[in-house]
Amino acid sequence: MLTPRRLGYGCAGLVGLLILVVVIVSWGLFGEHIDAGFHLASLDSLPAEASDISFARNNNIANTYACEFRISEKAFESFARDKGWTMNPIDKEDSTNRYTWILPIGQRQPYSIAVDSGLSFDQHGQNGAGIKVIYSAKTQTAYIFSTNR
Repeated sequence: MLTPRRLGYGCAGLVGLLILVVVIVSWGLFGEHIDAGFHLASLDSLPAEASDISFARNNNIANTYACEFRISEKAFESFARDKGWTMNPIDKEDSTNRYTWILPIGQRQPYSIAVDSGLSFDQHGQNGAGIKVIYSAKTQTAYIFSTNR
């Protein structure tokens, strides 16, 4: 027989289960799920010519990714073409975010890089989602920053 006490326990159990589901889903969507590497010799997603690779990716709903690596301009241009990026010459200083947001306080380097000579590609939507790619001709370094938000 359904008594008020049993009904109360049942409702409390359902509310508790609902809270647990909300917490788990929120953690999956918005939690910090970091994958990072620093000064690597290679990375599967980059050309074989890339070296001194550092990256950070937050595998949550924003899917924020920042990567930088050394590469010759010729090899970078080939990589950019393969990715479908239309690179444009930098005619004034251009900047993008770096992987350094992942580093602990005290070890952090600048969050962004400014480049005044090289190539640039920028594709963003209205919500800020998109990708920014910069190649510095002076340092022969490529910088990639992308996010879903």
